[in-house]
Formats: sequence, structure tokens, C-alpha cells
Amino acid sequence: MIYSEFEQRINGDADRPTVIDVWAPWCGPCKAMKPHFESLSGEFGSQAQVLAINADESPEVVEQLGITGIPTVLVFRGGQEVARRMGAQSEKDLRGLFEAAVSGAQIPKVNNVARMVRIFAAALAMGLAGQFEPAWPLQAAAVGLFIWAIHDRCPIIQALKRTLSRPYQSAGKTY
Repeated sequence: MIYSEFEQRINGDADRPTVIDVWAPWCGPCKAMKPHFESLSGEFGSQAQVLAINADESPEVVEQLGITGIPTVLVFRGGQEVARRMGAQSEKDLRGLFEAAVSGAQIPKVNNVARMVRIFAAALAMGLAGQFEPAWPLQAAAVGLFIWAIHDRCPIIQALKRTLSRPYQSAGKTY
């Protein structure tokens, strides 16, 4: 798919949001996510336009969208990007994204200016940590600021969030 064709697709149906899965056939997390995405595509297909874009076959689209890792799921409304999730998403996370997309709900997103301010503040706190004793409070603040800046785009943090959100199970009991 070329970018002009992509633009026509996301702008062509202004009444419905567009949910896009950017994937590649060699990508393990993409393969793991594919059955969930396909199932939800069938379920929400009448309420949302659903696209699967092979990153290897559509490099122009990937470049124009600024996609730096796959899988990436995007949501567009009225031709404007309203959400972006990098890394493999669980069925629960994808369902939440689809539901928010079709209901018109606000989908939390960190803009790039806020992200850069948080990263700069983290770097400043880390730099100042060497000037004070004990240094650990400033170092902890720097780590917290950095995680706050990247949490929505980091596949490692997304995997940790999914793991920590699962109920604790031991010997057949759920806590």
C-alpha cells in the first residue's frame, strides 16, 4: 500500500474510526497478536474500518507514520491519529482500544512535547543527583520521570503492565 492509498482509506469513511495493525510476517509478537486482532475485526467490523498493513510491503506508509517498531496498533478518527500502541497487545488491551475507538471515548495519549519535557526533566534530575548526598532520591525521581515519559510506547513496560494486571494464581486459587 502506498501512502496516498492509505490516506484515502482513513479519510474515506469519516463516520467510523479506523483501527490499524502494522505487522510483518517474520514478527513473533505480530503472529501472537494476529488471532485476537482478527477476532475483534470481525466483531467490530461494522462499527470501525479495520486495516492490517504489512510493514515489509508498505515501507512508505510505515515511514510517513513514524513507526519505529512492530507490532503497532493505530486508531484514526476523521483522518487524525488518536491512539498508538507499540508492542504486542493482549486481547483485553485490544478490546479496550476497539471499544474506545467505536464509542468515541478519549484514548489517553502522551504528546511528543510532554514526552520530551519529561525526558529532559529526568536527565536533569539524574545530573543533579551527583551533586547531593544521598543521591538516591533524585535518581529514583529521574527513573520515575523517564518511565512516565515512555510508558505508552515501550514494549517492555507494556508487557510488565499486562503481567502485573493478571490475577495472582497459585495452586488453582486466584487471589
